[in-house]
Amino acid sequence: MASARGLGIDGLISGIDTTTLIETLMVYERMPLTQAQEKQTTLQRKADAWRDVNTRLYNLQQKVYNLKSSLTFKSQKVIMGSEEYFTASASTGAPNASYQVEVVNLARAHTVASKTLEAANTSLGYTGKFQINGKEIEVTATDTLNSIASKINSTADVGVNAAIVKIADGEYRMTLTSKQTGAANAIQVTDDDGILANLGFLDDSGEFANLIQEAADATIKVNGLTVNRASNTIDDVIPGVKLTLKKAGSTNISVERDLDKIITAVKEFVDQYNSTMSFINESMAYNKETKEKGVLLGESTLLYLQSELRSILTRTVSSNPTKYNSLTMIGISTGAYNQSIEATKSGNLVLDESKLRTALEENFDAVAQLFGAKITNVASADNGATITTSSQYSEMYPATSLIDGRTTSDDWGNGGGWMDNTAGAYPDWVEISFNGRKTIDSLNIYTLNRDDMKADTYGVRDLSFEYWDEATSSWKPLKSAADPSKDLVVEGNTKGVINLDFQAVTTTKVRININSSNEDNDYSRLTEIEVLQKNDGIFSNMYSKLWDITRSGGLTDSKIDSIKEQQKKLDQRIEYLEELMEKKEEYYRARFTALESALSQIQSQTAYLNAQLASLSFGKKS
Repeated sequence: MASARGLGIDGLISGIDTTTLIETLMVYERMPLTQAQEKQTTLQRKADAWRDVNTRLYNLQQKVYNLKSSLTFKSQKVIMGSEEYFTASASTGAPNASYQVEVVNLARAHTVASKTLEAANTSLGYTGKFQINGKEIEVTATDTLNSIASKINSTADVGVNAAIVKIADGEYRMTLTSKQTGAANAIQVTDDDGILANLGFLDDSGEFANLIQEAADATIKVNGLTVNRASNTIDDVIPGVKLTLKKAGSTNISVERDLDKIITAVKEFVDQYNSTMSFINESMAYNKETKEKGVLLGESTLLYLQSELRSILTRTVSSNPTKYNSLTMIGISTGAYNQSIEATKSGNLVLDESKLRTALEENFDAVAQLFGAKITNVASADNGATITTSSQYSEMYPATSLIDGRTTSDDWGNGGGWMDNTAGAYPDWVEISFNGRKTIDSLNIYTLNRDDMKADTYGVRDLSFEYWDEATSSWKPLKSAADPSKDLVVEGNTKGVINLDFQAVTTTKVRININSSNEDNDYSRLTEIEVLQKNDGIFSNMYSKLWDITRSGGLTDSKIDSIKEQQKKLDQRIEYLEELMEKKEEYYRARFTALESALSQIQSQTAYLNAQLASLSFGKKS
C-alpha cells in the first residue's frame, strides 16, 4: 500500500504536514487491527503451549505404560560369578533358578586354504566348474585368484566367505571359511573339473589339503550335564536364558527378578511427571511483582487435567492389602522428609527408592497389582472358562487347547491348537464363557505360526469380535479403543499374535468370528485365546486417562482445534480490517488532496480578484 508521504501530498497551499497528520490519524484507526494481530499472536502462543503440553503428556503416557505392563514385572536378570567365560541374559518370564555352567570348548567355523600362488591378479588359465555347498561356480581361463574369490562371495546362499591373504611378496593364498560354526556346517565341495585341486584346496584323494580349522560344535556342561550346540550363542538349554560363549572355563549363574528395571521405570515416570507438571504450572503462573502472565493462565482445562492425574495417583486400590494399597505406602508420594514446603506444594512426586525396593521384595505381587501390571486371563480354563466352537476337525485339534495356556505352535496337530472342519466356509466362530461376569478390555489371539507353517500362509486373516449383552440377550460388537465409534475388527493379518485393546465391557462371554484365512478355501487355525480382565491399578487407570487426553480428538487435540478455529476467524477479521485501513488511508489522502485543490482554487480566485481590484484602482487615478 502506497504511503501518503510517497505520493508527496504535503500541503503546498495550506502548509499543513499532511503525511504526519494522516499517519497520526491511521494510528488510531488501526487500533482494532493492532489488537486483532496481538490476539492472533497470543492464540499462536497458546496453540504452541498446548502442543507442548500434549507432547509432554504423551511422553508421560509411555512411562506410565511401562509401569502397567506385565512385561516390566516379568523382567528377569542373570547374576554371574564371572563374565570371563561367557555372558548371559534372561528373557521375560525366565524361571528363577541357579546353575553351574562350564564352557568345555567353543564352536568353530570350518576353514580351509589353497596352495600358494605367485599373484592374485594374474589369469590362471583354469576352465570348468565346481560346487561349494551345492552352489555352482564357473571359472574361465581369464579368471584370477581375486576374481574366483569374488565369484564365490557373490553366489547366493553359498555358505562360505572367500578371502585372499598375502603371505609375502609373490605368495598369495585363498581361504574358505564357513559362515556358520558347528560340525554340521562343514564345507562340502564337488570338483569334477579339478579347479579346486588345481588351486590346491584338495589333495589327490579329494580331501582338503590345507585344513586351517576344523568345524566343531560348542560343548558346555550345565549342572554337570554335557550339551553340544553348533553355535557359540545358545538359547535353548537354560529356559529363557541366552548364553554367549567366550572361552573355556566355569562359573555359577542365577536367574532372578530384575527389580532394578522396575525401579528405573518408576524413576523415569517420576522425572517425566514432575517435568510435565512443572511446565503446566509455569504456563498457568502469574507473577505479582512483574505482572507477567503464563501463556495458559486461567485455562480451566489444565486445572482439571492436573486434578485428574493427582487424584489417580493418590487413590487407593481396595483389593490390595492396606500396606500396599496406595503409592504413598510404597514410597511414591507428593511430599517427603527431605523435601521443602515449597516443593511439596508444587505437587511434584518424590521417590523413596529404599521403601519401594523393600515393598517389591516383601510382596512383589501386591505392588504389581497396585500398579496395574498383574494381568488376569479370564479366558483360561484354570480360571474356570469354558469354550465352544462352530466345528472341530478332529480330536487332534481340540477347542479346549485354546484356553489351556499354551501360546506356541510347538504342539500343533498333537492337541496343541484348534482347526475347524469346514474348509473355505466362513465365518467360523469360537465362544468363550467366563466364570461369572467380568469386566474386560483387551484380548490376544494366537494363530498357527511356526517355521514350516507360517502365519502369513496358514494363519487367520480377517476377524471380528462380539460380547454377550445381558440387557438385550444378544451379541453386540466390541468397540475399538482407538475409535469407540468403530467396531473392533482385524483385516489382513499376517502375524502369529494379534494384540487388541477395546472399550471395556462387563459380560459373561465373548465370541471370536473368523471371516477368512490367509490361504483361500483353507481352514481356521488358532493356538490360544486370551481375554484380559480390566485392571484397576494406579497406572492402568492413569494410562487410560492419558490416552483419552492425548489421542486424536482427545482433550488436548480439541483445545488445539478450538484455537485453530479462533485463528481462522481472526485471520478473516484481520484481512477485512487491513482492507478497511487501506480504504481509510485512501479516504484521508483524497480528502486532504481535495482540501489542497480547494485552497488552490481559492488562491487563484483571490489572485484574480486582487488583480481586478488593482486594475480598477489604477483606472480611477488616471
